[in-house]
Amino acid sequence: LAAAIARRTAPGGAVYMSSDVLEVAEDMRSIFHAHTRTILHVAPEHGPAQPAPPPAPSPVANSAEDGSQPAHPSEASDEQSGAECAQEAASDGSSADVVDTAGWREYAWLQDNPLGLVTEREQSVLKLKQGDMYRMLLRKPVDT
Repeated sequence: LAAAIARRTAPGGAVYMSSDVLEVAEDMRSIFHAHTRTILHVAPEHGPAQPAPPPAPSPVANSAEDGSQPAHPSEASDEQSGAECAQEAASDGSSADVVDTAGWREYAWLQDNPLGLVTEREQSVLKLKQGDMYRMLLRKPVDT
């Protein structure tokens, strides 16, 4: 789906992603990096790249190593994480030879919505001050 979105984005167009759930935002970022990094680029609004923080340990991976059950039923989901999608893409040849599952981590999340149109979810989260919003803006170069 990410590759289809990237291919259909007009030259000079943008893809905006946001979530108030860090794990969801990180998965979106990893999936788009794995499948679109040759088509879409991190928008200049993110500023210069900084050293990437180390990836957080996966609670599902930790529970599998010690043989215990996942702490929460949602952790046992059949859905693929961004890292799993990236690994699958590498194995089927649909992406570059080396897949960086932490792709684009060197760019900070945007502090503000760059589009000026705030979703109802974002309004709710910000109004109730129940958490942060994690935002990323990708752009398709004009010359593609």
